[in-house]
Amino acid sequence: SEPLTFHRILSPSTASERLLDICYEVTYQTLLLNKLSGVEACRNEAMRKREKWAKIPAFIVATVGGMEDQCKEEEEEQQQQQQQSQYAELPFTPPHTIRQLEDYASSCASVQNFLLSLHAEGIASKWATGTIIRTHALRNLIGCKKDDMIV
Repeated sequence: SEPLTFHRILSPSTASERLLDICYEVTYQTLLLNKLSGVEACRNEAMRKREKWAKIPAFIVATVGGMEDQCKEEEEEQQQQQQQSQYAELPFTPPHTIRQLEDYASSCASVQNFLLSLHAEGIASKWATGTIIRTHALRNLIGCKKDDMIV
């Protein structure tokens, strides 16, 4: 099977500006939720990260299809919280079948090979994950289906 899809976001563009907004909001809300700093410090750190991301000329988001529903319906209370913020972290839903695990593993290998090819061309790259990849906001930006897992 060929479950991997690469989604490209070039800067500057409407999509990259939306990605920067998502970066800011996820960072800000995560810091506030974890009470790591005061409100102003959280805003400053979120803005610092947004500005850092603004210097990146392109983003590639890899998804693997055929996974478990990545946006599973949650209990009523959690659904209300989710509706309040598209930046809230979705629960992690790992591969459940051998086929899903193999598709996920081959997709990860493909991403690594892609990064190695960029390196061979002298292009800097970084594979990053984190809360942002498990938000409705990012999923909506790149047009994920419910069974697409962001790698």
